[in-house]
Amino acid sequence: MVQKFLSKTSSTIEAIRKFPNLYKATSLKQNLRKATISKVCSFYYEVHEDSIAIMYFWDNRQEPIDY
Repeated sequence: MVQKFLSKTSSTIEAIRKFPNLYKATSLKQNLRKATISKVCSFYYEVHEDSIAIMYFWDNRQEPIDY
């Protein structure tokens, strides 16, 4: 189970590395995007000119973030 999560996370990060704007931007902050890893987990990341920063992982069963 952990190995599957790590594999999916790695493949999602690799896709973002190739296509930084692959996932939808949040409504208030254009450079903050949400990538879904599984039904219950996502992560938010920021796209900068020369880097991509993973900000935090999110349990999708929680209340949504108001961005």
